[in-house]
Amino acid sequence: MASLEEQIANLTQAVAVLAQLQTQQAQAQAQAPMATGAPRLFDQIANRIPQFTYDPEVDKTFDLWYVRYKDVINKDGQTLSDEEKTRIILSKISDSNYTFYANRLLPKSPNDFTYTETVELLKKTFKSTSSVFKKRQDFLRLEYDGTNIEEYTGTVLRKFTESEFKKMSDDQICCMVWISGLRDGALNDMRTKALQTMESKPDITLLELESEVKRLMDIRADAKTIASPTTGINLVRKQQHKNPKQPVGSKYDKPPPSPCPSCKGSHWLKDCPNPKTECRKCKKLGHSEKDCRVKTWKQNKREESSKVNSVIIRAAATPGANRIYRTLQVNGKSIRMQVDTGADVTLFSKEDWKKLGQPILNTPTISVKSANHQPIDVQGWFTCNVTIGNEEQNLKAHVADTETLLGTDWMARDHHLWDLLNSSQQINSVGSPTGSACVYLDSAREQLQKSLEQEYPQVFHSGLGKCTKLKAEIRLKPDAKPVFRKARPVPYATLAAVSDELDRLTTQGVLAPVDHSSWAAPIVIVKKKNGSIRMCADYSTGLNDSIEQHRHPLPTAEDIFTVINGGKFFTQIDLAEAYLQIELDDQSKNLLSINTHKGIYQFQRLPFGVKSAPGIFQQVMDQLVNGIEGVSAYLDDIIITGGTIEEHNIRLNKVMCRINEFGMRMKLEKCNSSWKRVGSPGTVDKNAEDQIRRKLLPSRTCLLPRMLPR
Repeated sequence: MASLEEQIANLTQAVAVLAQLQTQQAQAQAQAPMATGAPRLFDQIANRIPQFTYDPEVDKTFDLWYVRYKDVINKDGQTLSDEEKTRIILSKISDSNYTFYANRLLPKSPNDFTYTETVELLKKTFKSTSSVFKKRQDFLRLEYDGTNIEEYTGTVLRKFTESEFKKMSDDQICCMVWISGLRDGALNDMRTKALQTMESKPDITLLELESEVKRLMDIRADAKTIASPTTGINLVRKQQHKNPKQPVGSKYDKPPPSPCPSCKGSHWLKDCPNPKTECRKCKKLGHSEKDCRVKTWKQNKREESSKVNSVIIRAAATPGANRIYRTLQVNGKSIRMQVDTGADVTLFSKEDWKKLGQPILNTPTISVKSANHQPIDVQGWFTCNVTIGNEEQNLKAHVADTETLLGTDWMARDHHLWDLLNSSQQINSVGSPTGSACVYLDSAREQLQKSLEQEYPQVFHSGLGKCTKLKAEIRLKPDAKPVFRKARPVPYATLAAVSDELDRLTTQGVLAPVDHSSWAAPIVIVKKKNGSIRMCADYSTGLNDSIEQHRHPLPTAEDIFTVINGGKFFTQIDLAEAYLQIELDDQSKNLLSINTHKGIYQFQRLPFGVKSAPGIFQQVMDQLVNGIEGVSAYLDDIIITGGTIEEHNIRLNKVMCRINEFGMRMKLEKCNSSWKRVGSPGTVDKNAEDQIRRKLLPSRTCLLPRMLPR
């Protein structure tokens, strides 16, 4: 019995324990949804939203992306905290876009901002690059391309919404038409100022816009006058005189000024009953030998060729001490005149004209324009007695709103001065130390080159350099698919040269042969002037359309000239095989494959032809010259300036040290050292400017300022 009672007691105790466990399990299950519901909802919301990749060229902005998915975050995930919503949005930003966004917030972190602040910051960071004005212009220029009419209708509705036409007031419409009418190239500055004003003040009226633009233009004009006292480097160009055309329709309503050349009748030649008369001089019909105008036309042509009816004065500000002046006796008065070999005619200022007693002026025969094509008032011309070349001569002078200039028409009367100009001597050498300075520069240039070669032997070493600071990364677009192109046939005449080039690049570590690749592009062979070849990959066959653009900006002409402004001595450094000095990361190597007659090769260095290569290389160059004053880099060209030789050499040594530190190398034969500027502060000499021009113009449609010959 005792044994049975113990069993019953043990069984009762086990049942009680089991009941307690069941109660605890039920409580845990009741609490489970409360503990895991939020994370489960977080994952559900995150999985429903795709990744955001910024691409303003196809209107992929954060604003449009957020408008589409904000209800999923705010309504379907309304139980989520603002911190969790922020985490969802940040997790959906692509890697490159997140890095760009995070860098803009430094020293703060993206997690330091609230959900509302994060949304607003992302809208500002990844917004459309087109202004509202441009969107409206694009909308008005929409055209149907003949494909899908439904898509065209959708495009019109979308562009109309983006243009915000409903928000436009009458004044905004007038301002848009006003700016659109500023189409002349000379009005670029005014148009830019107007657009900037409209962007900053959307509600501005047309009269206020006109006043604001005019105020800015007046300020700019006043700023130019502050640089005085200045004179100018002037160029006077001859243009052929053209007779004005007669009004159409009014000529034949009047009697002819002379008898008909064919029959001597009192009527126009077109009404002549006998127009078949043949001229024995020119063998043409319609007039006699007496009325032939061939000889007269030739004589008139010769006379017109000696006339000047347009004068273009292009001035570059410079201190008066750098100019050459000559005092001449004009009508018995001493007139100080600036010697200017760029002027074909002699110009008098109004002050000097008044000093001569204001001689009677004849009707102006020339028009004068400044460097920015603004007209300069010409009062007329007069004749005067001038003592020049030890002789008193009667010469012609023009009165204009400019300085008094001694042009070549008067200089030619002074045989001594004219012979000096024609003896291949520069006018700058007269009374100035420029000639000796040129000799000094040649010596300084040679010493500088030897010093640099000794101090930085690795920079001048033959062979290919390799950047030690970073590796290039080529990013694929999210929807990119591999493109494999077969090899193009190579002409038999260049087959050996192409094979040698492949072997050379492989030996240098630029190429590596592979057995398989999902990506491949054909090659293009370009023959150089020296007879050798340059091998390039044609990535326009597929890869360039599949990769993201590297958005590091290239410097504009204005950026470069701003940096070198004021320099007197210049050096230009050309890096050897520039792009090939940048190593690729492993993932990018798989993309940059080429298909050749010898098989498939992968680039190990950054090649030419990849659309993101210029931005990547420019970023490296900007890092290389960062913090060094008077230095600017445009792709593989580095320009160093200095106000003195000492300052120039200090900056050059800093650049050479950076190049050595980056592990890169340069082409000594393509570098130009210590250019001496011939001109004034703010201008660049022709050799230096031409070097920059040759680099910028092939890749940009921009106009660069030119230093005109003196």
